[in-house]
Amino acid sequence: MNRVHCFSRRTWLHAAAALALAGPATAAPLTIAVVSMIGDKLEIIAPQVTTGSSLDRNFRTTLEGKSGAFDVFMLDAVAQAVAAVNREISTTLIKMSPSKLYDEPERMFDGKQVGLPGAVVDELERVKAQYVILITKFRADVRVPFRSEFIGIGKVRGLGFYVDLENR
Repeated sequence: MNRVHCFSRRTWLHAAAALALAGPATAAPLTIAVVSMIGDKLEIIAPQVTTGSSLDRNFRTTLEGKSGAFDVFMLDAVAQAVAAVNREISTTLIKMSPSKLYDEPERMFDGKQVGLPGAVVDELERVKAQYVILITKFRADVRVPFRSEFIGIGKVRGLGFYVDLENR
Protein backbone atom coordinates (compact mmCIF):
# COMPACT_ATOMS: atom_id res chain seq x y z
CA MET A 1 0.00 0.00 0.00
CA ASN A 2 2.34 2.71 -1.24
CA ARG A 3 -0.40 5.12 -2.29
CA VAL A 4 -3.69 6.05 -0.67
CA HIS A 5 -6.55 7.56 -2.65
CA CYS A 6 -7.34 11.13 -1.74
CA PHE A 7 -10.66 12.93 -2.04
CA SER A 8 -11.34 16.61 -2.56
CA ARG A 9 -12.88 18.20 0.56
CA ARG A 10 -16.38 18.18 -0.86
CA THR A 11 -16.03 14.59 -2.11
CA TRP A 12 -14.67 13.25 1.19
CA LEU A 13 -17.46 14.94 3.13
CA HIS A 14 -20.04 13.20 0.93
CA ALA A 15 -18.16 9.90 1.06
CA ALA A 16 -17.69 10.05 4.84
CA ALA A 17 -21.38 10.82 5.35
CA ALA A 18 -22.41 7.96 3.06
CA LEU A 19 -20.05 5.53 4.78
CA ALA A 20 -21.15 6.61 8.22
CA LEU A 21 -24.82 6.21 7.35
CA ALA A 22 -24.35 2.90 5.54
CA GLY A 23 -22.41 1.26 8.34
CA PRO A 24 -20.40 -1.93 7.96
CA ALA A 25 -21.19 -3.82 4.75
CA THR A 26 -19.69 -7.09 5.98
CA ALA A 27 -19.22 -8.88 9.28
CA ALA A 28 -15.86 -7.15 9.74
CA PRO A 29 -16.17 -3.69 11.24
CA LEU A 30 -15.52 -0.70 9.00
CA THR A 31 -12.27 1.05 9.93
CA ILE A 32 -11.57 4.66 9.04
CA ALA A 33 -8.10 6.03 9.73
CA VAL A 34 -7.82 9.76 10.41
CA VAL A 35 -4.50 11.52 9.82
CA SER A 36 -4.09 15.16 10.84
CA MET A 37 -1.25 17.38 9.60
CA ILE A 38 -2.39 20.83 10.68
CA GLY A 39 -1.17 21.07 14.21
CA ASP A 40 2.39 22.30 14.32
CA LYS A 41 1.65 26.04 14.67
CA LEU A 42 -0.91 28.80 14.85
CA GLU A 43 -0.28 32.02 12.91
CA ILE A 44 -1.49 35.51 13.67
CA ILE A 45 -1.34 37.55 10.47
CA ALA A 46 -1.81 41.29 9.94
CA PRO A 47 -1.45 43.26 6.70
CA GLN A 48 1.45 45.67 6.31
CA VAL A 49 2.23 48.15 3.60
CA THR A 50 5.20 47.04 1.46
CA THR A 51 6.49 47.70 -2.01
CA GLY A 52 7.45 45.02 -4.48
CA SER A 53 5.36 42.21 -5.87
CA SER A 54 7.42 39.28 -4.58
CA LEU A 55 7.36 40.26 -0.92
CA ASP A 56 4.99 38.77 1.62
CA ARG A 57 2.72 41.69 2.37
CA ASN A 58 1.69 40.37 5.77
CA PHE A 59 3.24 40.58 9.21
CA ARG A 60 3.29 37.09 10.74
CA THR A 61 3.62 35.92 14.32
CA THR A 62 3.82 32.19 14.88
CA LEU A 63 2.88 30.28 18.01
CA GLU A 64 4.29 26.75 18.07
CA GLY A 65 1.81 24.04 18.97
CA LYS A 66 3.02 22.07 21.97
CA SER A 67 2.98 18.30 21.48
CA GLY A 68 0.70 18.57 18.43
CA ALA A 69 -2.21 19.87 20.50
CA PHE A 70 -4.01 21.17 17.39
CA ASP A 71 -3.74 17.76 15.71
CA VAL A 72 -5.02 16.02 18.83
CA PHE A 73 -8.02 18.37 18.91
CA MET A 74 -8.78 17.78 15.20
CA LEU A 75 -8.42 13.99 15.45
CA ASP A 76 -10.73 13.93 18.47
CA ALA A 77 -13.33 16.10 16.70
CA VAL A 78 -13.42 13.81 13.65
CA ALA A 79 -13.66 10.67 15.83
CA GLN A 80 -16.59 12.20 17.75
CA ALA A 81 -18.34 13.19 14.50
CA VAL A 82 -18.03 9.67 13.08
CA ALA A 83 -19.19 8.10 16.37
CA ALA A 84 -22.19 10.44 16.52
CA VAL A 85 -23.38 9.12 13.15
CA ASN A 86 -22.51 5.43 13.54
CA ARG A 87 -20.87 3.89 16.62
CA GLU A 88 -20.09 0.66 14.73
CA ILE A 89 -17.43 2.37 12.65
CA SER A 90 -13.98 2.01 14.13
CA THR A 91 -11.74 5.07 13.90
CA THR A 92 -7.98 4.92 14.19
CA LEU A 93 -6.38 8.27 14.95
CA ILE A 94 -2.88 8.80 13.54
CA LYS A 95 -0.77 11.76 14.63
CA MET A 96 2.28 12.24 12.44
CA SER A 97 5.66 13.25 13.73
CA PRO A 98 6.54 16.84 12.76
CA SER A 99 8.11 17.02 9.32
CA LYS A 100 8.54 19.31 6.30
CA LEU A 101 5.22 17.97 5.04
CA TYR A 102 3.43 20.13 7.62
CA ASP A 103 4.63 23.26 5.77
CA GLU A 104 4.35 21.82 2.26
CA PRO A 105 1.51 19.28 2.25
CA GLU A 106 1.08 19.72 -1.51
CA ARG A 107 4.32 17.71 -1.93
CA MET A 108 2.36 14.58 -0.94
CA PHE A 109 -0.19 14.89 -3.74
CA ASP A 110 0.15 13.51 -7.25
CA GLY A 111 -3.10 14.06 -9.10
CA LYS A 112 -5.73 12.02 -7.28
CA GLN A 113 -3.24 10.09 -5.17
CA VAL A 114 -1.33 10.94 -2.05
CA GLY A 115 2.01 9.55 -0.91
CA LEU A 116 2.28 9.18 2.85
CA PRO A 117 5.37 8.61 5.01
CA GLY A 118 6.26 4.96 5.58
CA ALA A 119 5.36 4.99 9.28
CA VAL A 120 1.84 6.18 8.48
CA VAL A 121 1.41 3.57 5.72
CA ASP A 122 2.63 0.87 8.15
CA GLU A 123 0.01 1.97 10.70
CA LEU A 124 -2.73 1.98 8.02
CA GLU A 125 -1.81 -1.58 7.07
CA ARG A 126 -1.61 -2.66 10.72
CA VAL A 127 -5.16 -1.46 11.51
CA LYS A 128 -6.49 -2.62 8.11
CA ALA A 129 -8.08 0.76 7.39
CA GLN A 130 -10.54 0.68 4.51
CA TYR A 131 -10.73 4.49 4.28
CA VAL A 132 -8.43 7.38 5.20
CA ILE A 133 -9.43 10.91 6.10
CA LEU A 134 -6.36 13.11 5.60
CA ILE A 135 -6.55 16.61 7.07
CA THR A 136 -3.94 19.06 5.79
CA LYS A 137 -3.37 22.78 5.67
CA PHE A 138 -4.97 24.66 2.82
CA ARG A 139 -3.18 27.62 1.24
CA ALA A 140 -5.09 30.38 -0.50
CA ASP A 141 -5.39 34.11 -0.97
CA VAL A 142 -6.83 35.94 2.02
CA ARG A 143 -10.54 36.57 1.48
CA VAL A 144 -12.02 37.41 4.86
CA PRO A 145 -15.72 38.32 4.64
CA PHE A 146 -16.32 41.75 6.17
CA ARG A 147 -19.65 43.55 5.96
CA SER A 148 -20.57 43.38 2.24
CA GLU A 149 -17.05 42.78 0.89
CA PHE A 150 -13.91 40.72 1.35
CA ILE A 151 -10.72 42.05 2.92
CA GLY A 152 -7.17 40.76 3.09
CA ILE A 153 -3.93 40.66 1.16
CA GLY A 154 -1.38 37.96 0.52
CA LYS A 155 -1.66 34.25 1.25
CA VAL A 156 -2.51 32.28 4.37
CA ARG A 157 -2.24 28.60 5.22
CA GLY A 158 -3.37 26.42 8.07
CA LEU A 159 -4.64 27.50 11.47
CA GLY A 160 -4.60 31.10 12.53
CA PHE A 161 -6.14 34.51 12.77
CA TYR A 162 -6.11 37.40 10.31
CA VAL A 163 -6.21 40.77 12.09
CA ASP A 164 -6.90 43.88 10.01
CA LEU A 165 -7.14 46.97 12.21
CA GLU A 166 -7.80 49.24 9.22
CA ASN A 167 -11.30 47.82 8.66
CA ARG A 168 -12.87 48.11 12.10
